[in-house]
Amino acid sequence: MAGLPFEERGSKGREWKFCLAAVVQWLKQRAEDAARDTANDPVKFHKARLLRAKANIAELKFQLSTGAMVPTSEIEAGWHVAAMRFKQRILAIPTRIAPLVAVETEAGACRKILECLCLEALAELDDTKTRKGMMNGRSEER
Repeated sequence: MAGLPFEERGSKGREWKFCLAAVVQWLKQRAEDAARDTANDPVKFHKARLLRAKANIAELKFQLSTGAMVPTSEIEAGWHVAAMRFKQRILAIPTRIAPLVAVETEAGACRKILECLCLEALAELDDTKTRKGMMNGRSEER
């Protein structure tokens, strides 16, 4: 492919080295150039369309490789883990709070205990370690 940008030319026993961002930009530019040349030629039109699709795929792969984009499946799995952990914490509050509030006589003290347990459950959603585990689709125990 004439004009393909590279960082280091390959030879016998040595692989070519490319800058993926430069290659993606080059593919996009080729697709745009081809699109301008395809106004009345259906064959050129479809070749340009294919070239644009390849450029888009290369861009997506580049974004995935740099971490600028994350597959939807990883996000879904992560949120499922977070939601399940949060649900478990919320459902555990009555069991944890019952012996603590049974000895309290002031409504304010009961409210403070309940608020503390609720904030503890919410804090897990904001925990960086938990979010990293969510992104990997698994729960990381503390």
